[in-house]
Amino acid sequence: MLIFTLPWRGAVQFGGIGTIGRLVGAVVAAVWGINMLFRREVRILSRLHLLLGALVCLSAISYAWSIAPGQTLGTTLRYVLILGILVVIWDLYRTDAAIEYAFFAYVIGAYLVVGAVFYNFLLESVVHTSRYTAFGLNPNIIARMLVLGTPLAGYLAIRPTAPLLSLRVVRGFNLAYVVLSAVAITLTVARQGLIGLGISFAFLAVLGYQEWIRDPDSSIPLSRTTLAVGTGVLLVVGMAAVSLVIIATNLLTRLLLTPMEVVSGDFGGRAPIWEAGMEVISQRPLLGHGSGTFVPAVEPFFPEGEVPVAAHNAFIQLGVELGLVGIVLYTVILVVIAVAIYRQHTRYRGLWVCLVAILFVFILIEGIVANIVKYLIFMFVLATAEGGIE
Repeated sequence: MLIFTLPWRGAVQFGGIGTIGRLVGAVVAAVWGINMLFRREVRILSRLHLLLGALVCLSAISYAWSIAPGQTLGTTLRYVLILGILVVIWDLYRTDAAIEYAFFAYVIGAYLVVGAVFYNFLLESVVHTSRYTAFGLNPNIIARMLVLGTPLAGYLAIRPTAPLLSLRVVRGFNLAYVVLSAVAITLTVARQGLIGLGISFAFLAVLGYQEWIRDPDSSIPLSRTTLAVGTGVLLVVGMAAVSLVIIATNLLTRLLLTPMEVVSGDFGGRAPIWEAGMEVISQRPLLGHGSGTFVPAVEPFFPEGEVPVAAHNAFIQLGVELGLVGIVLYTVILVVIAVAIYRQHTRYRGLWVCLVAILFVFILIEGIVANIVKYLIFMFVLATAEGGIE
């Protein structure tokens, strides 16, 4: 249930509690705590938990020099909640089948977001930039949540091991998500989402080749003719749908502006934000201005009403908030994950390469630091590494 709510966790708010994800997370933590008392055993924590714990401590300590103590306290609490959830999921998900069911739970939750985007499209509910979204959230956020489900759904359609997920109807359900999510992401006109789609389709093309073409002993009961026809129909339908969406809503304009923005160095309005962030980093390079303080720290560099709401780059955000120490700690986390992918010899290796590549794009242009989905993927990378699964 918790992983099911992750794609749409910001859609429902409870006064005084927060999002639906936070409420479900609290219930899950309570149930797990009771269960742990009966089992009297907890799985030994991974390197990611220890490193994230260090990041939590650094965030908490930064309260002492923070220029905005309220924001620092809130951000630290968010880190603590993420760490707590990761401890619970790490303790419970100990097999390949369990992890694949977690993938499936995320895909089901992402289907709700796809449906909401299509609903807004039918009602012609758009934001001021003619971009469709869901639940009133930023289209970029919606695209990020959807595109992370695309390689997961494609993997479950091609190479599942869990008994339930191996059923043809379930595989078809996951395969349909790949097409529908592509259309929904196109409706958001989030360029980061389209980049993620490109990475996802490249991964799925390689995976499909390995499983169905190169491996004559594949357990998937599909002939090459059926595969060729099915794939052709799927591609035609998907491309036709995407083309109709672009033509019908005149969303191609934003995409065509991308090369001009890159050449000009604007990067969708991010360049001034990054420049301000670098200037602020130079003021307190070692320890920063306090966790969660990026916005108040760069506020003097922008006119009233034009202050950015995010850094759009994780390293710049960390540099402003936690200084060089925070950047180094975060870099160590990324290196640990990269090494875990490189060293493991599991069926999930290609999937992790795809997902981490997508996440790295988001890290560079969106600055997602305190993000539960990112750390959840990182944790599963370590779980499936050699010796990580029981």
